[in-house]
Formats: sequence, C-alpha cells, structure tokens
Amino acid sequence: MARYKGAGGRNVTSLNVLPGFVQYRQDEQESVQKRTFTKWINTHLAKRNPPMVVNDLFEDIKDGVMLIALLEVLSGQKLPCEQGRQLKRIHWVANIGTALKFLEGRRIKLVNINSTDIADGRPSIVLGLVWTIILYFQIEELTSNLPQLQSLSSSASSVESVVSSETASPPSKRKVVTKVQGSARKALLKWIQYTAAKQVGIEIKDFGQSWRSGVAFHSVIHAIRPDLVDMEKVRGRSNKENLEEAFTLAEAELGIPRLLDPEDVDVDKPDEKSVMTYVAQFLKYYPDRHHTVTDVQENDCIGFALEWLYSVMPSDHDSLPNPDHLLSS
Repeated sequence: MARYKGAGGRNVTSLNVLPGFVQYRQDEQESVQKRTFTKWINTHLAKRNPPMVVNDLFEDIKDGVMLIALLEVLSGQKLPCEQGRQLKRIHWVANIGTALKFLEGRRIKLVNINSTDIADGRPSIVLGLVWTIILYFQIEELTSNLPQLQSLSSSASSVESVVSSETASPPSKRKVVTKVQGSARKALLKWIQYTAAKQVGIEIKDFGQSWRSGVAFHSVIHAIRPDLVDMEKVRGRSNKENLEEAFTLAEAELGIPRLLDPEDVDVDKPDEKSVMTYVAQFLKYYPDRHHTVTDVQENDCIGFALEWLYSVMPSDHDSLPNPDHLLSS
C-alpha cells in the first residue's frame, strides 16, 4: 500500500486517495452527461412552438413543464400540464407524475425514479430519467432506420432505467436493465462496425476509448459522405484536431447537432452514454438504411443476429446453430 505525507505531515495512503478519485470520476462523468443531455434536449425543444431552452438541467426540470414539453415534441402527443409563474411544489410533482405515467404507458419501466426526486433536482435521478428517454427514442429510431435490425431491437421495446443512487435496485432488476440497455448498445455498435469501421479498416470495440482519437467519428461521416473525409489525413492528426473537425463537419454538412466537444471525448475514459447519444443521430443520415443489403451485409446481419441471441438466451445455447457453420453453408 502506497504511503506519502499529505498536508500537515499527515500520513496518506492509497486507500485514502481512492474514494476521492472515484468521486472525481463520477463528478466528471456527471458533468459531461449533463452538458450532452442538455444539448440533446435543446435540439428537440427548438422544434417546439414557441421554442424552449434549458439552461440548467437540474433546475429547469424541477417543475415538470420542460419535461412534458420534451415528451410532447418527441411523441407528437399533447399532455396535460400545470403552468404559470406561481406554481407550487404540488404542481411540480403533478407535472412530473404526468410525464412518468406517460412513459410507463409506453412500457418504459422506471426503476428508482420518482416525482419527488425529480422535483428536488437530484442529479443522478435526473440524468437517469433523461438517459431512459434518450435510450427509448433512439431505439425506436434505430429499429425504424435499420429494417434488418427490427427483429433484434423489438425485444427492447420495454425499456428499464437504473440510477446509481443510494437506493439501488435489487439484483434481479439490474440484470433486466443491463440486458435491455446492452441490446441497444450492441445494435448501435454493430451498425457502426459493419457500415463504417470495417470499410476504412479500423476497429471500434466500444463507445468509450475507441472514440478518443476522433478517427471513429470520421469513419461514420465517411460512410455517409465519403467525399467529406480523407482518412489518410485523419490518421495523421491529433485527437483534438480530429474531434473538432468531425463535430464541425457533421454539423455543417450533415445537419447533426453538436452534442459533444473535444474535451468531452479526449479523456482517459470517455462517457459511453454521451458518445452513444451523439453517434445515434447519424442513423437517420445513413444513405442505404432502407435498401436491400448485399450478400456480405446479409451474412453480417445473420452473424450479428446469432451473436445477439447468444447474448440474451438465459443459459442453454445448444439449440442455437454455430454462426460460422451457418455463414459458410
């Protein structure tokens, strides 16, 4: 165990430092998510008439008005809402309750998320709720834009959320949550791997470290508009240059809102939820999403389908065919 002298000559050990480091990581992650989710919300609220703007997510969500407005934009449905300058906490809780009931009506199971915590502006709960909304609507977009993945993502139509708070959910619920979120993550990752990374000869394993250099973002842009990206130049630039160029290009040429900044991604451990939120926007711009896939793509999809089935089957995989045997037949 490492020891050194801290302020005032006090002995400090690695065990003392670790909790502080973990808290620092959590704070950084929370900060990035707050910025990314706020930008995502604002891109949708800008479509509203009149438009709305979120300045401080944890404060602006408290009365439930913004939350209901967001769900109205995303769903195209009108929801009842208490509004006015003299709203009291009872009205806040009622508005948030309306929003949560609406989500539950769409078979979205909310774990550890309640009206009073949102009205209190508790960061972990607010971020958990917004992530659930993003996850649900991104899954819907994923399945509608990628017909070959519809059967895989349909099982994720009931989305559960889990929040890292003091009141943790039971292990059984956590397993279900992980499975649902994992299927969405895997579907998006496979799409990136087969349509972008594979075409330019790079490897993308996750939504964290694989994106730090900025090359992965350029590979996605290249898959949509090859004329916009010179991959050789990309490989020779710094992380910051690549990230800045990718975010600027995507916004200017593809109309994809800039939810991230280079400093959000060029870190030791980029936040996966923030990267997923940004990358999922590219789905609607992929040119061949409604076309018949080629033989190679069909094989990729079959392999992906079998991988996915293996990942979600409870235990016995013996009844499933070997992917290699099927693809070689």
